[in-house]
Amino acid sequence: MPLGVPPDSVRASLRIERSPTLPPARSAKPMSIGALFVRLARTVFVYPWLAFALTLAIVIEVGVELGAQASLKYFIDAGLERKDSKLLVLLLIALASAAVLGAAVGFARDYLTAWLETAVLRDLQRKLFDHLQRLSLSFYAKTEVGDLIARFSTDLAQVESALYTALGGGLSSLFTVIFGIPSLFSLDYRLALVGLLGGPFVILSGLWLTPRAASAAYEVQRAQGAIQAKVQETISAQATIKAFGLAGAEQQHFIDRLVIYFRTNLRANLLGYLVYRAPHAALQLLAVVILAFGAFLILKGKLSIGSLIAFNVMLTGVLNAAGDLAGRVPIFLHSAAGMTRIDEILAMKSEIADAEAARDLEPLQSAIELRGVHLQYGRFEALRGIDIRIARGRYVAIVGPSGSGKTSMLNLLLRLYDPDQGIVTFDGHDLRNATEASLREQVRAVLQEPLLLNMSVRDNIRLGRPTASDDEIVAAAVAAGFHETAMAFADGYDTRVGERGQNLAVGERQRVALARALVGNPPVLVLDEATASLDSRTEEGVLATIRALTPKRTIIFVTHRLKVAADADEIYVLKQGLIVEHGAHDALLLARGEYQKLWDHQASSSHSVRPTRAAEVKT
Repeated sequence: MPLGVPPDSVRASLRIERSPTLPPARSAKPMSIGALFVRLARTVFVYPWLAFALTLAIVIEVGVELGAQASLKYFIDAGLERKDSKLLVLLLIALASAAVLGAAVGFARDYLTAWLETAVLRDLQRKLFDHLQRLSLSFYAKTEVGDLIARFSTDLAQVESALYTALGGGLSSLFTVIFGIPSLFSLDYRLALVGLLGGPFVILSGLWLTPRAASAAYEVQRAQGAIQAKVQETISAQATIKAFGLAGAEQQHFIDRLVIYFRTNLRANLLGYLVYRAPHAALQLLAVVILAFGAFLILKGKLSIGSLIAFNVMLTGVLNAAGDLAGRVPIFLHSAAGMTRIDEILAMKSEIADAEAARDLEPLQSAIELRGVHLQYGRFEALRGIDIRIARGRYVAIVGPSGSGKTSMLNLLLRLYDPDQGIVTFDGHDLRNATEASLREQVRAVLQEPLLLNMSVRDNIRLGRPTASDDEIVAAAVAAGFHETAMAFADGYDTRVGERGQNLAVGERQRVALARALVGNPPVLVLDEATASLDSRTEEGVLATIRALTPKRTIIFVTHRLKVAADADEIYVLKQGLIVEHGAHDALLLARGEYQKLWDHQASSSHSVRPTRAAEVKT
């Protein structure tokens, strides 16, 4: 069983239900558009000077545009009607200068927008990734990988859309509305009052649909996450799907999720369009009313033609800006849903974290102990009242049938989980009061399926201690029995291992993983079924390497293969979460208890299990 993973009988109750229905939502209510703006503002104002420069550029650009529109009044009333050529020339020069200034400021705004958008998205990606590294394994046991990937892809893409929409044109439209309304009053307060009185109707025409549209957008994000989770799961399980002929069933499950996505997306899009269409239609009606009222004032001699034209041009700009803001609402709705899902992850607290008064562990001097330890996964009790003392420098094996609690003990020793009852101590210090970093320095693990990254052999070993020198890397490889193999490669230690180490044989990957653990010179070495996937010859080589390491460090070996455990100083036998026996190999065989039953069973099913020694003990 992989380290840190609960038993199969428990994982089903911990993980999100795999069915055509969507995973349960962690948040009862997606954030509002207002909350989204506040959230985005906090991320943008991490760069205050850039945010200020961008805001200033937008204000200047909007001011130039509104000034150019207002100048039409003087261009018509004072220039054209009075045929003042000098004034016309001056106004044309001013308008041309304004156009050049607006273009220059617009270019600066575009550059600042692109920089801020990219920087904020990068920061969000890093923050989300870093937070995922800190979450405990219990979180991953309950969460589908595809859904997490969707947070990085679909949800972050929605947030990027919001940034582009808000910074790229949304702020410009907003400032146009904010500064345009006073400018309209300066041109003619009567026309402006009509527009102001009609404003609430324009706003309310779409506002009442916004909460439902936000909720629908959030459901779309969840549906997309469920689809990606199913795709990821199906790709990972292709061997099983093909072996059992499950392709048709998986296709149906995928279609079920597509149906849910279609329905939720259709509803979200319709509501989003209505949120945009309703105020847009109301704006057009308001424009007609204002135009009619202006014509009436001109006929009565109470308004100049230049004022009406300038007002109408500016009003068109303001209404277009307001309509543009309304048109961006669907984008913000989806972005709010995406940000909600990102914040759901960021709000998750790790169950394993350093206490406020946590202290660093000193190098192990005496012993590691588990005292009265109980551990549960949901309602399943994996360990029940475990008491173990592992003295420094001892080679200890933990054996037992599948599901007996072996891996759960290692989860506690590595503090991937905390016990529900009892304590785990290093030299008497409770691990819950120790810093996680100092524990990782003390204990290194080698797993049944070691994960190697697609980089060189040297860099994979260096992962065990990033500051390790080349000489220290070679020394670790020598200790792991891998140096000669590495030197036989054409590129030596610079040989790339391929994705997940596929360019290396299984035994070679295991030795690289062992070297990676040893380069940090850990006082305690933990091996979780580290030889289970090796052939007999390779296994003997790895075991010989491990035996040679024993005098220098404490070794804890979890295995179901008793041949591996036979040379341990002490063997603990687990059954149904209890320690039923412990002692040396020979003594346990003489006791004729659970260990002997396991030994006899393996001896009868494999000729590789030292039958001569077993026969000697029996006689």
